[in-house]
Amino acid sequence: MKKNIFLISFTCLLISLWACKKEGQIITDPSFGILNISGTLSNPLFVQIDGKLIDTIKPGENFTTPVAEGDHSIALLDSTKKTVTDTVLAFEKKKITNLSNFFYTGTGVLFPDIDTTKAPPPGKAWVRFVITDKTLPDELNLEISFYDFNTGIRTPIGKVNGVKKNQFSTYIELSNSSSPDELYIIDGTDLNGHKVLSIDDFSSGYISFDFDLNIGTVFVPNSIISMGIGAIPDDGVSTFHNPEVIFKRIAK
Repeated sequence: MKKNIFLISFTCLLISLWACKKEGQIITDPSFGILNISGTLSNPLFVQIDGKLIDTIKPGENFTTPVAEGDHSIALLDSTKKTVTDTVLAFEKKKITNLSNFFYTGTGVLFPDIDTTKAPPPGKAWVRFVITDKTLPDELNLEISFYDFNTGIRTPIGKVNGVKKNQFSTYIELSNSSSPDELYIIDGTDLNGHKVLSIDDFSSGYISFDFDLNIGTVFVPNSIISMGIGAIPDDGVSTFHNPEVIFKRIAK
């Protein structure tokens, strides 16, 4: 009888510990660390640890779960169970390990440039692009120009080809405009050469240098910007594709 009582009690203890793990509560077992996942995403992602699906992380929420100490494969999967990012993280006893500061485009998971020693020439800026508007083609070739809204004169600056939805493009180097009425605008064609973004009908994108779009058109020297080409606002007024500043760093 005592043996049965012991088995029942032990089983209840295991169930209780499993419930704590499943709810993401921090447990006191010294052989466990904590995984914390936080990022910007518009759709839920599945969390997979060592090939086993654990739970989901939802937009606007952080995800936390205990993980045994040591190295573990942490992967995020989309709704079709396709892996969008996979990395190996080290976990220590009672310590938090973060997978954070990422941006999920709906196609790929993006992170800031890991090489923080890179910098544009003094007074210049670097900008790279990704497509975040789901209605746009999966790949675009972009042409960056100065556009003077007073005169309608467009001055080509450079091209960035092969811009996609799942990864950032190469950087393009920019200088400050000589006129407050000039704006960096983005024309784009699909791989068949059809114009998709055009200043001619004001459906082009434009470059922002800040997260706050009210001041985003102001040039910021020495900045390194990772920018998404976003959707046209659903306000019935604007026809420009909104820029989406995803990551920003000022070079020292």
